[in-house]
Amino acid sequence: MKKIFFEYIEEAKKLTICDSYRKIAQYLDAPPIKISQWKQGKGYVSPAECAHLARLLGITTEEIAYVIKAEREEIPEKKEYWYKEAEIFSRPINPPESLKLKNKKY
Repeated sequence: MKKIFFEYIEEAKKLTICDSYRKIAQYLDAPPIKISQWKQGKGYVSPAECAHLARLLGITTEEIAYVIKAEREEIPEKKEYWYKEAEIFSRPINPPESLKLKNKKY
């Protein structure tokens, strides 16, 4: 499980056919500027973008949503709570065959 939302974007870039930020933005149906905002820890991630990213990586939407919630939480106890919730739904990253970058080991 990742501790920062943007780490999921990096994994998608590394492991899937969406091997650039531009391609990830297209897959998520998001403007490319959002990728830059997310990289800086800013910007809003819509439910649809969260769901598309989860599908791209072969993981649960809940994991990503709870990591986003934890990352933005300021109270340490609540931050830890949301990371524990994310851990419950955590799965190994395993993109669907049709979205895997060829010649990569998973």
